[in-house]
Amino acid sequence: MSQIPRYETVVNTLARLIFTGHIAPGTKLPTERALASEMDIDRTSLRLALKQLENLGALDIRPGDGIYARDFMEGAGLDFLKLVFSLEEGEGGGPFEVDAYTIDEVWEFWCGFFPMMLKNVIGKFSPRDVKRLLDLVDEEMKCVNCPERIIELNLAQEDLVAAATKNIVFILFSNVSRPIRKRMLKLFADQSDPEVLSRHIELKRVFLEEFLNSPEKMIPLAAAYEDVLMSHLAMMRKRRMNGTGSEKLAESFSHDIRETIP
Repeated sequence: MSQIPRYETVVNTLARLIFTGHIAPGTKLPTERALASEMDIDRTSLRLALKQLENLGALDIRPGDGIYARDFMEGAGLDFLKLVFSLEEGEGGGPFEVDAYTIDEVWEFWCGFFPMMLKNVIGKFSPRDVKRLLDLVDEEMKCVNCPERIIELNLAQEDLVAAATKNIVFILFSNVSRPIRKRMLKLFADQSDPEVLSRHIELKRVFLEEFLNSPEKMIPLAAAYEDVLMSHLAMMRKRRMNGTGSEKLAESFSHDIRETIP
C-alpha cells in the first residue's frame, strides 16, 4: 500500500480538526515554523497543504498576520465535505467518524435531490437504462445479507441515474458526492435488517417497472419515491433518539408504491 504524501496527511489532519470543531472558526494557527515542527513536515510542503485548505474555504491565510481557521459553513464548498467524508478512521490523526447528525442532514438533502434527478431524466431514460437499473436491483435483492455490496450497488444505481440526466451539474455533483453518499448508505444499511432491505429493494423494482410501462408517470413516481426516502429518514431519526435498533422499519412500508401514484 503506497504511503500518503506528508502534505496530504497535514491537509487531512487540519480538515478533520476544523470540521469537528477542535479548531474553532477564527482561531489563529501557530506560525509556519511552529506548525512545520509540530507536524514534522518541511515548510514548502506545509505551504502546499495550507494553500489547499485555503482553496477549500477552510483557512484564511493573511500575509504578515497569520493563518486563521474559517467558518467552513460560510466559506467552504462541497469539495471540503467530500474530503472530510473520504477520511477513513485513523487517517489524519486519530479515530474519525462523521457523526450521525451530519449524515442525517446529508440524507435529508438527498431525499429532495435524488427525486429531482429522476424528474430530470424524463424523455432521456431509455428502456436499456431501465433494464440496467433492474439488473442492479435484482443483484441487490440477492445481497440483502451483505451491507457492503448493498452500498456499492446503490451507488451504482444513483450514478446511472445521474449519467442519464446528461446534465453536467447533476453528473459532476454525483461524482463529487460519492464519498458522502457512501457514508449515508452505510448508516442505512447498518440500521436495516434484511426484511427492511428486501422491502425497499422491491419498492424500487415496482417503481422501475411502473416507469417502463408508463414513462409519463415519472413525476408522481419520483414524488412517491421521495416519500419512501423520507420514511427511512424518519425511522432512522426515531432509532437514534430511542438509542435502539430493535424496531423494524418494514412497518413503514406496508403500502404499495402503486397506491401513491395517481
